Order: sequence, then structure tokens, then C-alpha cells
Amino acid sequence: MAILAAGCADDYASGDDDDAADDDDAAADDDDTGDDDTGDDDDDSGDDDDTGDDDDTSGAACPHVLLPSDLNLEYTGSTVGLANIVESSRLEWTDAPDDALLYVAPASGLYRLELTDHPSGNGGCGLSVQEFANVGTTTYYDENDCPGSGQVANIDGVYGVNELTLTQGQSVLIWFGCTYWSDAVTGSYTLTLAAVLE
Repeated sequence: MAILAAGCADDYASGDDDDAADDDDAAADDDDTGDDDTGDDDDDSGDDDDTGDDDDTSGAACPHVLLPSDLNLEYTGSTVGLANIVESSRLEWTDAPDDALLYVAPASGLYRLELTDHPSGNGGCGLSVQEFANVGTTTYYDENDCPGSGQVANIDGVYGVNELTLTQGQSVLIWFGCTYWSDAVTGSYTLTLAAVLE
């Protein structure tokens, strides 16, 4: 099982995804200027290089993290300093910081997703990978569900979709967020994603 912290996942992804690599390299070149707000979508998505840094104040890239396409992985991230990029009445997500992670399945099969740690002491944080209307299907969020630059996505997401049936090369966008009533609405979290071998 690959065990990753925020910066590690981004480094792996920037070397593995051709499009993301171009964006990450461009963003890295722009880091010294301190301002990527040129209206160019590539610059916005290129902020991925800074996900592990406490001084990343942009926090609005989506997907924010490109997970490695491993059969088994553990990822630890944080919403500290990130923007509110998704809201949901059903999930009770309002204006708290959110995270968006993209995973591309390396093989077809069943995958188990679990949130093993989060900042809320009263169960107020969670993951969502699917719309309520799509429960029971193999239609999950993907990069097309990301909001535009400066916008906030509004989803009708659900908790508790822990088993995903994926085809090789299928991408899944994993949202992490906390409810308005959570006793902590930002902080570190850990998730695991593992292929179920038959």
C-alpha cells in the first residue's frame, strides 16, 4: 500500500499525468511571481504543487490533488488554507474549506474507499463520490464536476458510498468536506482506497 502525504501525492501525479505535469510545471515556474490570477485555467489547476505547503493561500484548484493510480493507497491531506469549492444541502456542507482529489483506476474491479481520520470530534466531516440520483450505479463524480475558476460547485451528494465499481482508466473525483455543525470545519484527514481482490 502506498502511504502518501499531501505533497507526495502531488509530486507523483505531476510526474505521471501528462496534462497535469504541464500545468504543475507552469505553476512551479510562476511561483516566484506570487500571482497566478491571470484568468488562465492552466494556472489555476497548476496550484497542485503547493498542496502540502502551509503557505498555499489560493486553495481553489480542482482537482486539488491528483492521487497516484495505485491499487492500494493511503492519503493524508488537509483543508487548512483551502477555499470553499463545493456546497451541498444534502451533505450539509456550506462555506467550510473543501478538498477535491482525483483518482484514475489502474484496473477494472471493485474498490473500497474509507475515511479513517478527520478533524471533527462529532462526526461532522466526510467523503462524497456520487450524486444521490446515481446511487446504485457506476456513475461517480469526475473532473467535469469541478467548479469553474472563482465558482463553487453545488452538488446533491451522499455519504456512505464505500464500494466503487470502476473500469480501467475511469476517473473519480473524491470530495472531502465538513458540515456547518461540525465542531471542526478544517484540518487534516486520512483516507484509504484499495482494490478488492477476488
